[in-house]
Amino acid sequence: MSQDQLSISEAQKRLLQLMQEVHYGKIEDLVISGGEPVMGLNVKVLRDVKLSGESSRKPVFADRDYLDKPQVVEMLRQFRRLGDGVVQLVEIHDGLPFRIHIVEMVRL
Repeated sequence: MSQDQLSISEAQKRLLQLMQEVHYGKIEDLVISGGEPVMGLNVKVLRDVKLSGESSRKPVFADRDYLDKPQVVEMLRQFRRLGDGVVQLVEIHDGLPFRIHIVEMVRL
């Protein structure tokens, strides 16, 4: 499935931009409604900061290939699958989603 900037929602775009700003770190308790991240709420961000003074940050959202990265495509697919709920943790590596922890209530 190919994404492009015109086919993603404003909320998805804001989340992807936030992930690139964080670069390395985590987003906690991200609310998902109708398969979309709810970005109007305060979002808890934990940044991993390397203290060596090196900075390898590069703006990648301008790179059209960013939206086609398998990690981005799969994260957005998981949000749609979840529908309504909470992503307890989004781990971010090099501005990309690396792993997500989804909270699901299951009736036994």
